[in-house]
Amino acid sequence: AYKKISIWSTPDVLCVNFKRFSTTIGKSKVKGRAVARRRKIDDPVDFPISFDLGGMIKGSQDVSSTYDLFGVVYHMGDLGSGHYT
Repeated sequence: AYKKISIWSTPDVLCVNFKRFSTTIGKSKVKGRAVARRRKIDDPVDFPISFDLGGMIKGSQDVSSTYDLFGVVYHMGDLGSGHYT
């Protein structure tokens, strides 16, 4: 399965959220029950300071489609504890 998103017009503020946790379903070694295993994705993300959606917009472009990086939220810790900085 896949997900497709179409952008028809540009928003005033563009929020981008990266999923940084993964869940896999496996079998427990005890009694063979299904168990969800969660882990934090530690791979670095490289995101440009300036981001242009111009080539991705389906509708008419009467305003700018370029966005500047405004802020970053960083989670320190693991799934059981930690904090955002």
